[in-house]
Amino acid sequence: MSSTSQVFRGLALLYLVSNATYGSGLGRRRLQRVMARPEREAVTNVLEALPATIRDWSDELAALDPLDIVEVRRPLGSLSSSGKGQWWAGPRDCRDELVELASAHRYDSVFVLWPSAPNVPLCGWGCTLGPSEATFGAGFTSIASDHWPTLATDPDPVQGYVHEWLHQVEAIYRALDLSEDELPNLHDAADFTSTRPPTEPPFGDSYAAYHDGDPGGAGVAGHEGDPGAEGGPGHEGDPGGAGVAGHEGDPGAPGVPGNEGEPRAPGVAGHDGRAARIGARTWAPWYRDWMTGRLRRIAGPMAGAGEMAVGPLGLTPDRWARRTR
Repeated sequence: MSSTSQVFRGLALLYLVSNATYGSGLGRRRLQRVMARPEREAVTNVLEALPATIRDWSDELAALDPLDIVEVRRPLGSLSSSGKGQWWAGPRDCRDELVELASAHRYDSVFVLWPSAPNVPLCGWGCTLGPSEATFGAGFTSIASDHWPTLATDPDPVQGYVHEWLHQVEAIYRALDLSEDELPNLHDAADFTSTRPPTEPPFGDSYAAYHDGDPGGAGVAGHEGDPGAEGGPGHEGDPGGAGVAGHEGDPGAPGVPGNEGEPRAPGVAGHDGRAARIGARTWAPWYRDWMTGRLRRIAGPMAGAGEMAVGPLGLTPDRWARRTR
């Protein structure tokens, strides 16, 4: 860890049992499920890898240190509404543990992992709030652990967890007056590429095109947005009644132009003879460049000269340093 790193003290609450009520009146329901041992081990392994990933992808500009992982023996007893008939384990539902472990303002980031069930309408793959009084000044991320089988096939199993943590970071720096002209929205990967050489990912493409690939012949990158199959973060952003950032699908709008002539993984030729490009299925280059100030807009009114007025895009060392806590 660098002496100039922005250090975020982290707490992960791992609820092993859900015996949670949600809804009211005739719509009142109960979720009952126990986190199986393979499930617990899979998500714990990812949490344990999270600090090293953040340190690496940020070029040591940020550190999650420590990340205390606590297995909670008390069953999760309730879920909160996030609006539109969707639910999550929010700060109110984790109040006892937050009071016990975080009330002394000892943490900057809180992660909650909990077992859900297919019949519970969730706010998204993961849901995040910026720092608030309800969490004693910490950012708060809630993730149902049901995604755990996909971690075995995800090329970057940590990427969804990094995404949700970066939503906490994004909230902090928006409050420090960093606009989207300086720090792009975390969901706008389709609009940007890297200032790194085109021999490095995303190879001159948008980050979304690099992630999704190109079916060949059509010159477009598809955006199916299946967080279950990919095990990655979702991105629809439903603020809901509780101000929760929900995340379904993939960042970027459909129909992102593909780039021809770039070296790609082999694939099947499309109808115009151009080879299909297999998606990398990782957002790592986007998160790396977002955290190190190496973004370049590839379309729209801010492309080119407009960016010169605000300097590099993303969290440069000077922008990281705005946080003084």
